[in-house]
Amino acid sequence: MISKRHCLHTFEHDPLWHDIISRNPYFSGLSCYDCVDCPTVDENTKVAYDEHFLTCVTMMTSHEKIIRNGSYDAHPDGHCYLVGSVTYCHCTSSFCNGVNVAVKNTK
Repeated sequence: MISKRHCLHTFEHDPLWHDIISRNPYFSGLSCYDCVDCPTVDENTKVAYDEHFLTCVTMMTSHEKIIRNGSYDAHPDGHCYLVGSVTYCHCTSSFCNGVNVAVKNTK
């Protein structure tokens, strides 16, 4: 038997599949980009799916390292906040944490 997770992993880079699961009310959970030190995403960026993800999140550290993942915490779409030296920005639809982040070079 093929699991839902296996199917999502198989089609994770298919634009049509992204469209289907992000717009279909019968799918629960979210698919979110899942990477460390990734100011940009593309068709090769890892994707994490969990039926319990409530938001996708993009984090930026004080050293301007970008981290993307799913979150089990509920937040309004577009909600950003600072904890210590890390800025967290949450969004509420699949693949919404794929916005490219401009990181300025301070060297």
